[in-house]
Amino acid sequence: GSSNYLAAASVTNTFTVSLTPQAVLTFEPVSPQTYNTTNGLATSGGAGTGVVSYAVLSGPGAITNGTGLVATSGTGAIVVQATKAVDSMYSQQTASATVTVQKASQTISFGNPGTQFWTNRTALAASSTSSGVVSFAVVSGPAVLRNGTNGTYATYGGYGTVVLTANQAGDTNWLVAPTLTNSFAVVGPQFVFLGTNGAVVESGAGVSPAAGTAFGEAIISGTSLTNVFAITNAGSALLTMGTYGTNGTHGTSFQLLDVPATLAAGAVTNVTIVFAPQVGGSNTASFVFSFDGTNSPYTVNVAGVGLGGGIALETNALAFTGTFAGMNPPAQFLGMTNVGVSGFTWTNTIAYSAGASNWLSVLPDNGTLQLRSAAVLTNVVDLVGVGAGIHTARVTIAAVDATNSPQAYAVVLTVGRAAQTITFANPGQQIVTNETPLTATASSGLPVTLSVVSGAAVLVNGTNGTVATYGVPGLVTLRASQAGDADWQAAGAVEVSFRVRADRVPYADFDGDGRSDLTVYWPLSGTWFHWLSGADEYLERRWGWSAVTPVPADYDGDGIVDLAVYHRATGEWYIYSSLEKKLIQRQFGWFATEAVPGDYDGDGITDFAVHNRADGKWYIIRHDWTGYRELSFGWRETVPVPADYDGDGITDIAVYWPKQGRWHVVRSSDGRYVERGWGWSAALPVPADYDGDGLADVAVFWPQAGTWYILKSSVNKLREQHFGWYRCVPVPGDFDGDGIDDVAVYEPLEGRWSILHAPGRFTTRLFGWSETLPPWPSRR
Repeated sequence: GSSNYLAAASVTNTFTVSLTPQAVLTFEPVSPQTYNTTNGLATSGGAGTGVVSYAVLSGPGAITNGTGLVATSGTGAIVVQATKAVDSMYSQQTASATVTVQKASQTISFGNPGTQFWTNRTALAASSTSSGVVSFAVVSGPAVLRNGTNGTYATYGGYGTVVLTANQAGDTNWLVAPTLTNSFAVVGPQFVFLGTNGAVVESGAGVSPAAGTAFGEAIISGTSLTNVFAITNAGSALLTMGTYGTNGTHGTSFQLLDVPATLAAGAVTNVTIVFAPQVGGSNTASFVFSFDGTNSPYTVNVAGVGLGGGIALETNALAFTGTFAGMNPPAQFLGMTNVGVSGFTWTNTIAYSAGASNWLSVLPDNGTLQLRSAAVLTNVVDLVGVGAGIHTARVTIAAVDATNSPQAYAVVLTVGRAAQTITFANPGQQIVTNETPLTATASSGLPVTLSVVSGAAVLVNGTNGTVATYGVPGLVTLRASQAGDADWQAAGAVEVSFRVRADRVPYADFDGDGRSDLTVYWPLSGTWFHWLSGADEYLERRWGWSAVTPVPADYDGDGIVDLAVYHRATGEWYIYSSLEKKLIQRQFGWFATEAVPGDYDGDGITDFAVHNRADGKWYIIRHDWTGYRELSFGWRETVPVPADYDGDGITDIAVYWPKQGRWHVVRSSDGRYVERGWGWSAALPVPADYDGDGLADVAVFWPQAGTWYILKSSVNKLREQHFGWYRCVPVPGDFDGDGIDDVAVYEPLEGRWSILHAPGRFTTRLFGWSETLPPWPSRR
């Protein structure tokens, strides 16, 4: 109804009214979605007022708080359905979507443990945001990771920087965590043992002399050897010493001193090892150091040799005998044996008693004697400088490595006084005016005493030694003696005898100036005519008569030739002494003898002598009318040629045999008979000193050719000299005073003298006439 209408009767119809479908529902959740995250879900579209709900149809997801999707895994896919509920108008609408899930990222927390001592046990702690188990790894350094009941911990095998990583490998829900790295220092000491040479002695190294760990040799219970080494801490932390001890069989032979309890990093300290061997031979040991360092224990090997030699000498005394300044006595040998337990090295020293020293040598003077070996010591005595007497020395054998050192033996040297001899050279013939230096020496070197045994000699001691002077000619005997001393016996005296003659008086030197004077004798009046060389003046003197033979000579020893004649008929001699200025008359000879005056005793004064050619006898008496003698030498065919052929100052008895040209001489110096061929029947003997050596030379003159043949005694060689002619008479003499007889001739027909002083230099002079003759021996 209405106002107009009544309510109408209800008419009932049945029909179906359907809900209207909603519009498409849009559902696009975030994809992918990380594990354990919640993403909000939303839709759009649809219609009506119906409530939207979400449901996980499949996969690792869950709806939280109605509109949140939680990923419950890191792998797989979640199928989510959104449903918009029906309302009065619209039907329900649904929409599904698939969400891919992914693993979640994670991080690690790993605290740095800081510096560690190498012996620490360091627990490692680390966590990850995933709550997964974190693992550790050593990247570098001396660390070792170990797992214990309380987790992972690190131990260390050395020093240095340790680098560790912390890792989480992830799982189905979590990604691998980024690695976290920590580094820290591991510190500790480093024990280093330095040898005596400063070099490192490695632990367990063999012994070395250079490093000082091989000590060498020391005497058992006698000496010790000490070497100083060094310990350094080469590490980075304080070193704390634990134990140290000696190992080995011979440990008691070595002692370690001054080992510190601690040693700072980088510090050095000295330690001492003393080797005092307790046994012979090799001694070895090891020192083992324990400490809190990585190289503990540290072993130092040492070695040494124990010496214990024994010196055994085969005798404790040697005796030598010798003569002062004589030959050294033979060497003596002494055996030495090593009776110890090891070898030894010895030296010997010699100590002398008061007096002489350095007369003994013992060789070898050092050496090494091995065990049970022997050596021979050679003992040599040198007598040089060792005086007569008894001398002692003590030889000491010392060996630092012998237990019974030192050992000694005595050496006794008995030196007797030495015999000595004197050398006293005979000075030979002397001239009375000489001052003769005398030299006499003893083999000992001691001074020699000189004395006059006989003769007119006077000994004068001057700054240059002893000189002999003479009063008169004659035989002089001198004695040299040496009385000896503490070292030398008295020497046998030595005597020398020599003749002292007058100064050489040249033939026909009537003025004593040392030169022969031109002189002729006129038999008719017995007058002598001189041209005196000293004053260069003429002198005429009467002495003689026609029946006498001139025999001028120095009969008074004043160095001047005296006027003298010999009267052969009566054997009378008439001499005018230039010294006493008076007549000297002697009867010596008879009609059968010819005068042969000469100095037959060497006293510088002419003696009387005659020769009998018939029987070859000589009769001689001294000028003082003593010392008469006679002897046979020569025969009828020989000519007397007396002269001083041996230079002893004594006229020698000699004859010349013209037939054979042979000379026969009896030397006065030694009594020896000498025979020599030099000349022929036509040659005249003219002996004289033509070379000035003090000896008369054998010489002949050949008148026919005017040639001289002289055998020079000084060189034993011929001098052939042409000087003169057939009418000449040979008159050799020292006309220039040079000590050499000159070749000279006199020509009677005109009285001419010709004198050859030297080759190319001669003089000639008229002095005389046909009735005068030079007073030279005729030698015919």
